[in-house]
Amino acid sequence: MSEYDEFIGRVKELNLLGSLTGLMGWDQETMMPSKGGKLRSEIMAFLSSQAHGRMTDPVMGELLDSLDSQELTAEQAANVREVRQSYDKATKLPAELVEEKARHKSKSLQVWQEARSEDDFEKFKPYLEKTVELTCKTAEYYGYEDNIYDALLDIFEPGMTVSQLDPLFSGLREAIVPLVKAVSESPNQPDTSFSYSLGDLGQLDLFSEDDMRDKYPALKQAWEHYQSVLEVCKTKEKEDEN
Repeated sequence: MSEYDEFIGRVKELNLLGSLTGLMGWDQETMMPSKGGKLRSEIMAFLSSQAHGRMTDPVMGELLDSLDSQELTAEQAANVREVRQSYDKATKLPAELVEEKARHKSKSLQVWQEARSEDDFEKFKPYLEKTVELTCKTAEYYGYEDNIYDALLDIFEPGMTVSQLDPLFSGLREAIVPLVKAVSESPNQPDTSFSYSLGDLGQLDLFSEDDMRDKYPALKQAWEHYQSVLEVCKTKEKEDEN
């Protein structure tokens, strides 16, 4: 087995762990019972710890160092370059912080869902404050020169800094704000009567007239789909009751 093949094998393991983490996160937001939150946060912390351990494994560093000096195809070189960036960042973070962030993120999601349904921001506020604290701590470990957000911005836009982006957004603001104001105050406004959500459709009798069906075929189709889904849900509820 070549060093590149060994490297790719390790990367595939990392991707599998990432997929598991994504699946657990999706399940938490859609299907997971509310009382499963505590265990799920521990699972997320464990998966993050496993991924971090594999990424920061000294063998991974040795493979990257060796591959950096080898003749690779453009695709292979790109893979090595991207993983190198992730490796360099991961090795700056202690495993304890990685676990804590994953555990806190999972707990925060559940509290946020509860707070949103109860319209209670104060319930979520301490979790948000902790999230900011952990994010700042991560940025400190990454390191930066001028602005702490540079360390975080580099994750999504490598090499970009706040000092480079500020003039861009300032220019956009100068052009867009007057444009939005002019559009919103213009007497020539678009007809938005067609823009209803499915929830709105449930409250409206839009299709009692033939001309409405002809005028809004897209709404008619959405309404019919809404009705069919509603019937399926009602049937499922009856089956569950029985």
